[in-house]
Amino acid sequence: MSRRAPALLPESRAPSPRGGNPPLRGWAPSLLAWALAGLAGTATVLVHHPWQWSLIDDPVKVQALQHQIALHGHVLGVLHRITECAQSDWHSGLFRPSFWVYESTFYLLEPTPARAVRAFLVGLALAVPLMMIARRVRGSLPYRLAFLAWAATVLTSNTWLWDNISWASLHELPGIALVALGLSARHTAARIGTWTVAAGFKAPFAWLLCIWGIVLWRQGRRTPALAALSAGIGMLATAVAFSRRGSYTAQVDTSPAALLAQARIEWAALWPTLAVLLIGAFLLGVDLPGVLPPRGLPALLGLGGLLYAANLLVWKAGGYYAVAPAWLLGAAGTLIATQSVRRQRPAGSRRVTAAALAVAIGGYTIAAPSLVSGLRRQIQRDKTVAGIVDFATQVPPNTLIGTNGGEAADQLEQILDLDGYGERRVRFATVGPDRPAPAPMPYYVQLADQGAGDPALMGQLVRSLPRGAIYRVVPGSGTVSDT
Repeated sequence: MSRRAPALLPESRAPSPRGGNPPLRGWAPSLLAWALAGLAGTATVLVHHPWQWSLIDDPVKVQALQHQIALHGHVLGVLHRITECAQSDWHSGLFRPSFWVYESTFYLLEPTPARAVRAFLVGLALAVPLMMIARRVRGSLPYRLAFLAWAATVLTSNTWLWDNISWASLHELPGIALVALGLSARHTAARIGTWTVAAGFKAPFAWLLCIWGIVLWRQGRRTPALAALSAGIGMLATAVAFSRRGSYTAQVDTSPAALLAQARIEWAALWPTLAVLLIGAFLLGVDLPGVLPPRGLPALLGLGGLLYAANLLVWKAGGYYAVAPAWLLGAAGTLIATQSVRRQRPAGSRRVTAAALAVAIGGYTIAAPSLVSGLRRQIQRDKTVAGIVDFATQVPPNTLIGTNGGEAADQLEQILDLDGYGERRVRFATVGPDRPAPAPMPYYVQLADQGAGDPALMGQLVRSLPRGAIYRVVPGSGTVSDT
């Protein structure tokens, strides 16, 4: 029988300060975390229906799965698709066995429930750390509410988290959700299992297993330590072995100039989370020297986040790649701050209470717009795709439509096929100053996520989209060749 998962290092167990309220205990926080996550998924379905697949990878993955199911049936088709994904990643140099299973089952869903699942994962990633903080932080009610508002601001400042809702092929989010589940696990085997599956999505999550395995070994728990170390080292070593022969991972650049460039890109992605973390800790009166060295699971998350961030330097460190280290460092920092609150009496003076309320108000004014704008961005992307598809069904068959999106042209054609409009043979082509398209090309789609587009092709505005526009191409444009 597995034993209850221990803390990384012993944490001080100071009694509740006089006048302060004890933290939440028992199963209530865990149940509340699941309820909040479920609410996020449900709200996504109710806010906007129906959804479309995104222009990043989704349509081609849906078609590949449907092709295997048409050949072999549902069960064998899914198994064949898992094998196909593994073979593709073997040639690319990627080791992500959890994603092979995810890709081969998740895309059985229609777009709307698929978005609800992704929103549920985001809700889980936010709710679990907040519930852990609610169980740990002590003090007056205003102070505790302010602390939670600050923690929520730190986590929601990780804006790329929201893009993981509509971009369903990004596999950072399932890994983050599994790490969160591991944090809430009450038994060692469950934590090792969830974190191993998380590392199967993104190999750098395996650093958490390695760190925890070392701590378990120092605590004398040899069997779970060997299990955690074997899983962590095994995942990292296999990922390295795969990457050495892959065509996709051949882009790895370890030169000093490349590492410095990636470090700057990663800092640009991480600094909002770190800035909110430090400013809020100062205003809340957190004793920063008093939390060093950090203890418990927060220390594990923090060190794991730093190693994950270092891992990205040899690959790509910006944009959605940095969503995982930002989440790890944000969750670690807010949980570490609770250790300072637990060791000493949270200042109950009017000054600290006023500062706590200021943090709560400030956190709300920062986090709420981030949340609203993040979710609105997902809906706008979806409505943009739906608007393009609707337009493509109204133009004459065999019409060629240009776009500034790199891979959007192929994805839009595949979405038309999935929606049953493939027989119209409306084609999309990526065009621009350096990529002329053969005439006639009467329409041009400018996608805001793909840049400003080619002004030479933006003639008469035909349809405005939430994140783009459709134009009628001016005859004789120099970008459209005459061949």
